[in-house]
Amino acid sequence: MNKNHHVILLGASGAIGKQVLQLLLHNEHVQKIYCIGRKPIEELHPKIQFYVGDMLQKETYALEIEKADILINCVGTTMAQVKGNKNLYRDIELGIASHSVRLAQQCSVSTYLLISSVGATLNSKNFYLNLKGQIEKQILDASFANRIFIRPSVLLNRGKDFRIGEKLAGLLMRFLGLFLFGNLRKYKAIDVNSVAKAAVYYSLHSNGYKCLHYQDLILE
Repeated sequence: MNKNHHVILLGASGAIGKQVLQLLLHNEHVQKIYCIGRKPIEELHPKIQFYVGDMLQKETYALEIEKADILINCVGTTMAQVKGNKNLYRDIELGIASHSVRLAQQCSVSTYLLISSVGATLNSKNFYLNLKGQIEKQILDASFANRIFIRPSVLLNRGKDFRIGEKLAGLLMRFLGLFLFGNLRKYKAIDVNSVAKAAVYYSLHSNGYKCLHYQDLILE
């Protein structure tokens, strides 16, 4: 395995992104981590190079990132952040995705990993799932050698970065998870740390296209 991976990480201040960052820092195969976000992170480490700015502005990104070979997109906007404005929510999510795809292509990134959602599809009438489907399509249409979509259900143990609706749904899904078998297992609630571990593992070890659900994300 290549021991000199350079990783672009989007959403490092979020619940999953924080965990991904810690795992990347302690992985001997990762040499450099380029974090891009609107607010600085508390973590200081020689491996980290942080770029503060609007992720929708290309000026945020410096030329040093051109060595990156992996991009992990953990961005997760909340309706609270946009005060319930669905149009603004769509513009931000799609805008970041579009710019990150272009950035990754400019850097000759070979692996693009997206934290998506179970049920993501262009055919969905659900706003959120349809939007995730649009983002996935942007990545599929790009020329990456490896495209990985992680599709968790409700996230558990988000720490301070939780949404009330998701917390209540998590409690319900913990109970319902006892009755989910076979193909329904993908709807089981999952711990944030498990998602982060899977994101790092598959970004470093996968080839081609992968769409991963609950049963793929619980690593031994």
